[in-house]
Amino acid sequence: MPAQAVPALLSRPAALGLAMLLLWLLQGCSPPVGSVGQPAFLRETQPTELSGPRPPQEVARCFTARASFPPLAEFDHEAGGQANFVYRLRLAGLWFEEIQIQPLPRGGSLAEVRLAPKLDDQWRRQFDAQRLSVLRQCMAH
Repeated sequence: MPAQAVPALLSRPAALGLAMLLLWLLQGCSPPVGSVGQPAFLRETQPTELSGPRPPQEVARCFTARASFPPLAEFDHEAGGQANFVYRLRLAGLWFEEIQIQPLPRGGSLAEVRLAPKLDDQWRRQFDAQRLSVLRQCMAH
């Protein structure tokens, strides 16, 4: 039977959401609690700012090559507005993580890091170990 003849049991977003939930449960994490939509995410999060001497493009290349990212991570290497690079993790209207890297006026980069406030301690530890520590290294070297 051709694949087109088999009815889809789940929509693509629902299937991705289920896959992500299973991945978190297999890693021993509690189900994720993100912020509902970008306005709430920006309102609820307290950004952490990091600065370093390297240009945003170099930081972004280093970060995407060396960090470990969850499935469904999004990258925009030519982001509009002030940011030259954006990494974010969101699913089905829930926002979990975002890092924006932009140039500083006198050279170097500024990274703004945001995490949804209701993420559990294990998620935060994994974020710190797999993404934030790598970002710090990439900003500095």
